[in-house]
Amino acid sequence: MRSRRQMKITRDGLARRTSASALAALAAIVGSLALSTAAHATPARSGSSFSTSASDLVAPAIVGTGEVSGTVTAAASSAPLAGIEVCAIEDNAEAFTQCATTGVSGEYVVSGLPQAEYVVEFYSLSGTYATQYYNGKSSIAASTKVAVSEGALTSGVDAAMALAGEITGEVTAKSEGTPIEDIKVCLLGSGSETVLQCTSTKANGEYTLTRLPEGEYDVEFYSPGGKYATQFYSEKSSFAGANKVFVGEGSVKGGIDAAMALAGQITGEVTAQDGGTPLEDIKVCAFATSGEATQCTATKADGEYTLTRLPEAEYVVEFFSYTGEYVTQYFDKESSFAEANKVRVTGGEVASGVDAAMVKTGTITGVVTEAGGGKTLEGIKVCAHEIDYEESPSVCASTNTNGEYSILRLPQGEYIVQFYSPSAKYVTQYYDDKASEAEADEVGVQSGKTTADVDAALEPTVGLVPPHDEEKGPPSISGSPAVGQVLACLKGTWSGNPTPKFRYRWLRDGVSIPTATGETYTVETVDQGHRLECEVTANNGVYSLATGSFNVSARSAPVEVPVAAPASPGPAPTVNTSTATPTTSTTPTGSTTSGTGTTGTGGVANFTGARAPAPRIAGKIKSKSGAVLVPLSCAAKTGSCQTVTIRLTVTEKLTAGKVTGLLAKANTRTVEVGRLTVTLKAGRSETVKVTLNSWGRKLLAAHGGLPTDVELIAGTITLKGQNVLVTVAAKVKR
Repeated sequence: MRSRRQMKITRDGLARRTSASALAALAAIVGSLALSTAAHATPARSGSSFSTSASDLVAPAIVGTGEVSGTVTAAASSAPLAGIEVCAIEDNAEAFTQCATTGVSGEYVVSGLPQAEYVVEFYSLSGTYATQYYNGKSSIAASTKVAVSEGALTSGVDAAMALAGEITGEVTAKSEGTPIEDIKVCLLGSGSETVLQCTSTKANGEYTLTRLPEGEYDVEFYSPGGKYATQFYSEKSSFAGANKVFVGEGSVKGGIDAAMALAGQITGEVTAQDGGTPLEDIKVCAFATSGEATQCTATKADGEYTLTRLPEAEYVVEFFSYTGEYVTQYFDKESSFAEANKVRVTGGEVASGVDAAMVKTGTITGVVTEAGGGKTLEGIKVCAHEIDYEESPSVCASTNTNGEYSILRLPQGEYIVQFYSPSAKYVTQYYDDKASEAEADEVGVQSGKTTADVDAALEPTVGLVPPHDEEKGPPSISGSPAVGQVLACLKGTWSGNPTPKFRYRWLRDGVSIPTATGETYTVETVDQGHRLECEVTANNGVYSLATGSFNVSARSAPVEVPVAAPASPGPAPTVNTSTATPTTSTTPTGSTTSGTGTTGTGGVANFTGARAPAPRIAGKIKSKSGAVLVPLSCAAKTGSCQTVTIRLTVTEKLTAGKVTGLLAKANTRTVEVGRLTVTLKAGRSETVKVTLNSWGRKLLAAHGGLPTDVELIAGTITLKGQNVLVTVAAKVKR
C-alpha cells in the first residue's frame, strides 16, 4: 500500500508516481516519519496525470481508519483484472493519497484513510487499460466522490476498465525537418485547457501518449527551453483553433505530428513614471491581433521581462498591476487595446525595447447609508465611469458590512459615480444626491491619491400605488370626444419611489386601438357610437406582488363619442330581397372630417384629400358565404399605401326601443357588423375578406340577408362606397 503524498498536474516533469523505495528513502531522511508502504516496489508511472517529487510529500499527522474496497474487471469480458493500481485521493488542497493493487480476483482494499471525500483512480500499471475515475469517468473533475468515515468500510467502489487508446507522432524543426528531442507533448480535454497527461519526445522526435479513454482530445506541443513557438495540433497557434484528435477504444491514433517554428521573443523594462524605479511583479501579456495566441509573464526585481515561445505575428502588449497600484496600459503609453501600437515578432528574433512607464492609479472611497436613519448599507454596488472616455468600462466595488467601499485602479480624470442596489431595495442615485447621470456632480481623481468621502444616503424604494379614487387623482380624459378632436390622457397622481416611467394606450369599448399608444388621441369616425378609455401603466423598478410584475396599471372613466348627423343625407338605398344582388345607391352617404370620398365609374372608388398614397377600391364588392370580398389596389411606386380600415355596418329599425327590422328611414341606428385593417404594398392588388362579427352573425341568422354598407377609413377620412347584400352560405346537396 502507498503512503500519503501530494499530487499535482504540470507540464514540466509530469507523469511519475513516487515508488515505495523513494518513500522509504524520504522516511530515512525525516526520521520517524510513519509511512505505510506495499511489500513490493511499484514501477514508476510513465504518462500519468500526476507528478510527485520528494518536496511534494507531506507526512501525515495521523493515520485514518477508514477503508474503500471494490472489484476491477475488464469492460469487454467482465473478467477480473490483476495489477490495477487503485488510489484514493482526498478531495482537498492537501490531496492525501493511499493506494492498493488488485490481486488475481480483481479485488482491492485501500486502508488508512481519514474521514473525508475521495477521488478514486484506477490505473493500469501495464498500460493495457485506460485510466479512469469512479464512477466510469475519464477525468478527476467529472468523477463521483466517495465518502469515507473513520472506522468504516465503503464497499462497492468498482470499475470496468476499457482498453486503452494511444496517440503517437513525431516532432521536427519546421525549417530543417530534423527531429527535436525533449518537446513536451500534452493532452488536453476537448473544449478544456486542463492538462490530462504529458510526455516528452525522444531523440528521434517521436512520442507516445498512453492509457487514453475513448474520446476527443486537443494536443499541445511545448518547448521547455523556449526555443520553439508553442503550437496545437494541427499547426495552430492557439487552443481555440486546435484540431480535435479522436481516439477509439484500444486503438492507436498515429501521425499526430508537429513541425515546430522558431519562437520570437519580446523583451523590455517596466518602471514607475514618477522616479523611474524598476517595478517587480507587473504582469506583461502579448495578445496576437488575430486573437489567437496569448503569452504572459511577470517582471523581475529589476523590472525586466521576457515573453517567449511566441509564434511569428503582430502583438498588442499589455502591462497590468496585480495590486492595482498602477494604471493598466498598452504599448506604447496607450490606455486601450484598440489604441495600442502593434509589436511585430519574427521567428528566432527578439523584439526588444518594449518598455512601459507605469502611472499610479487613484482611488475613490466613501460610505453608503440609508437616508433618514443613517443605517450603513452592505452590498450596494458603486461604479465610477470616466467622463472623457465614453468607451471605457465602469470600475465598480461593493460596500462591506460597514457600508464602506473603495474603487481602485482608476486613471487620473473626472468620473461620474453611481450607487445602485442589486436587490432593488433602494433608489439608484448619482453623486452628489442626484437622480440622473446628467445631473451628477463630477468626482476628480488624481494619480496616486485617494478621493475620499464620496458618500451616499439612499432612499428605500416603495412599490407603486396607482390612483384609485377622486382624492388620489385617477387617470382622466381631457378634451371634446368628437370626430377630429384631440383627447389627452391625464395620468393622475401616483405614489412610489423612485418616480415611475409611464406608458399609455387607448381603448375602444374595452379593446386596444392599434398604434394608439401616446398621451393624446385624435377621435376617428369609426369611434362614433363607442366608448373611449385611456390606460396608464407605470413602472418604477419595484416588483408588485399585487400584479405579479414590475408594471401597475390604471384606467380612466370612459367617454362616449356621439354619432354625428350626416352632412348631406342622400336617398336611402333600396333592397330587392328576391335577389342576391342589392341595388346600390348612386350617391354615397356618410360624414368626413377632412377630405371627401367619391365614387368613380364602374364602382371604382378613390379618396379625395386623403394622405397620399391611398389605396382604392378596384372593382365590385361582393358577398360570399357570409363574408364581404373587397377588391383593393395600391398605386404607390415604393413602400406601401396608407393603412385603411374596412368597416361593415347595417341600419336597424327601432320601434318602442326594440329592433323590428332593417333599413327603415326613421327611428334607426347604425350597427357595426365587421371590421378589418389592411396595408397594401406598392403595386399590389388584393381581394380582402371581411368576416362578420358575432352581432353580424346573429343578425344574418335572424334575417337571412344583411343589406350592408362598406366603408373605407383612412385616418379621419371616410369613404362610403358600395352596398352589398350578405347572405347565408348555400347548403351543398349530397
